[in-house]
Order: sequence, then C-alpha cells, then structure tokens
Amino acid sequence: MKTTFLVLALTALFCAAAAAETGGDHKDIVTMTIGGSEHQLWLENSAAARAFAAMLPLSAKMSELNGNEKYVYLDTALPAAPQKVRRVSAGDVMLFGDNCLVVFYKSFDTPYSYTRIGRVADPDKLAGLSRKGDVSASFTYAERPKAEMAGRVIEGGTKVNIWFDDVLVPATLNGGATAKALIARLPCTIGTVSRYEFDACGPMSDPLPWNEADARPGWKNGDVNFAVDGNWFTILFGNEENSAGYGRQVNMGKVDCPLSVLRGLKGSYTVRIELAR
Repeated sequence: MKTTFLVLALTALFCAAAAAETGGDHKDIVTMTIGGSEHQLWLENSAAARAFAAMLPLSAKMSELNGNEKYVYLDTALPAAPQKVRRVSAGDVMLFGDNCLVVFYKSFDTPYSYTRIGRVADPDKLAGLSRKGDVSASFTYAERPKAEMAGRVIEGGTKVNIWFDDVLVPATLNGGATAKALIARLPCTIGTVSRYEFDACGPMSDPLPWNEADARPGWKNGDVNFAVDGNWFTILFGNEENSAGYGRQVNMGKVDCPLSVLRGLKGSYTVRIELAR
C-alpha cells in the first residue's frame, strides 16, 4: 500500500511587498476586527504564529489593561518562545505566557518577555482603542478558498488537537468505533509521522480496532483516517480524485484547518493527539 498523508496548519495570502515594507518575514495575512475597526495583521513566520493561525477563525472578548493593551486568554496553549522585547510598539500582537494573546495600541518600554505573533499594518488606527474598555475582536484569514478546506462534513463530533511537534492541526473526530477507540486513548503519541506526496502518515505500534464494513478505498481531502492494510495513522491533503486505487481506510474524522499550507510540512514529526479544551 502506498503511504497516506498527514496535514497541517494555515492558509492566507502571501504578500512579499507587505513583508518588505515592515522589514520582517511576515508571510500570512489575517483580518483582525477589534472594537469595530478592521485591520490587516501580518503574522510572523514562527511556530507560535502558525499554531495561532490554525485556530482561526477566532472570536473573543478582549479585556482592557493599563491603558495600552487589550488581551484575552486562549483555550489552547501555543508553543511560546518568549524574548525580552525591551520596547513594545503600537500594533504589536504578542503572546504573554503561552495562552494570553495581547494587542498593543500604545508604545512603551517593558521589562517583560513576549512571543511575537504578528504586526498590525496600520498601528496608528488602533489609537481609538484607548477610549474603549473591553472590546469584541475577531481574527479571520484575509482569503480562505473553500477548495482548500476539508471536503468532509461532520455534524457534532469530538474536537481534538493534533500536534506535529510544535505545529497545531485542529480536527474533529466522528462517532465511529475506530474514532471512539482513538479518543479513549487520548492523550496519546502516534510516534513518527512522515510527510509524503499527498499525505502524512505513520505506523501505529498498537493498532486501532476496526469493522470490515467501515473499511473502504479512497478518501476526501482533509480526512483523518486509519489505513487498515498497514495499521497506519494518516491525514490526507490531496489526490482525492485518484484515491480509490489505494488501500482500504477507515475514516475517523477531518482536519479543521486550511489545507494549502499543510502542504508545507517537510520531513518527519512526532505526532501527539489530545482533546481540545
């Protein structure tokens, strides 16, 4: 059987010109709406920013603090890499600790350490936040084509986080027997999962149970599957149109993040799965 693929992470517009203007390696653009005002947020090329992007779309109530920032505690911890920034600039979007997202609307010196998430393109337009208390905020991709999302629809299901080392892939598992057996093991580590042409997959030392009636050839892009012919955990991101020619698989769910950037995975990863908080 040909190995199957595992997906991950975020999609957005690549904007080299915007990156050049800011002098940073900003790769992905997110639309941030905060306090009724819309802004472009250029994400850092980092593990924390990629994990944040995998959570989108995100809506939250952000609290006021110190007359210079709005903050919210995320449900999921991100892979933080804090540094002493010495000075915060208006328009910085950073992580305090591993789950406190902060949008700064004023510049000031600071002794604290933060992990950079991104930079607002028009920081001067954030000044109006100083006249507001707690505000509503939302973060969405500037562009997210439907074709780049998982092709399968699951009503209800169990939300999980699949980590490729420090890269987050949120997913929804269905109510099938094989998916339930996986959920019962959580949190668990799959072991080594490698990225191939249109999938990422890895063998399971302790195979999951499956029913003959649930094992079928083929997949939909974005599927989270158990490949029964080799006891492989697998996530697929391409070649759906030719997938019927491959070995039998039991569908366990689908990824909830865009597929296009998931194709940027390279090499092998230690994959762990946990229930989403």
